[in-house]
Amino acid sequence: MLIYDTAGGGGWKNPLDRPVESVQADVRRKLVSVEKARSDYGVVLSPETLEVDTAATNQLRKRIRQDRGEIGKFTFGPIPQAIGVQRRD
Repeated sequence: MLIYDTAGGGGWKNPLDRPVESVQADVRRKLVSVEKARSDYGVVLSPETLEVDTAATNQLRKRIRQDRGEIGKFTFGPIPQAIGVQRRD
């Protein structure tokens, strides 16, 4: 059995819906960088104190939502037959 323990939702749902406090905790535990918190989750943190800039976070999340549009559910990619992979039984 293989288990992946990831920060965040591991690819499920919109990262902008992840609670700000959870992203901040991930940064404090060094699972996510300050830069990734900003670019992927839309959370603006002080690099020195890791405190949340709430106003900047709200503005950034709004802008990213507008730019990205709707996020679909998790996908494993194209169906193998659609890319020419033959099934072996």
